[in-house]
Amino acid sequence: MAETYLGDSEVMCLMHQDHPLAKLEEISPADLDGTPLIQFDAESPPSVLIRESFAKFGVRPRTKMELNFSKLADAMLVPGDVAFIDPFAISPRKALVIRRFVPRIPLSIFMLTPDDASQSRIRQAFIDETRDSIRRMRRSLRLTFTPNG
Repeated sequence: MAETYLGDSEVMCLMHQDHPLAKLEEISPADLDGTPLIQFDAESPPSVLIRESFAKFGVRPRTKMELNFSKLADAMLVPGDVAFIDPFAISPRKALVIRRFVPRIPLSIFMLTPDDASQSRIRQAFIDETRDSIRRMRRSLRLTFTPNG
């Protein structure tokens, strides 16, 4: 399979709008000390990086549950909880807010194609449109860092 880099997102925090941390623009592991967390699957690369960031702050995460799909976090979130999410994977309910998690944990987005796939104009148009959509979504979330695009 061939990989084509399309863009990136980053791990963010989802919570109810009346959560005490919702007033912050950025949330660190220190801010989350003692907070019930909905995390990515324990073996996923983002989850490993989240645990490392907590360790650097000397904080032990209080994991309530682990999910392998961000959209489920929207449905499972109750007042008082904070969920780690890929913001591109959800459209949060009206009573929820998304906040930046620091330190930044990137989520790279790739398209896989067969090695022998020809570079058709249609496929290139799809790649270009997808990259433009990712850029628009990053701007709407004020995500500015991108190593390759």
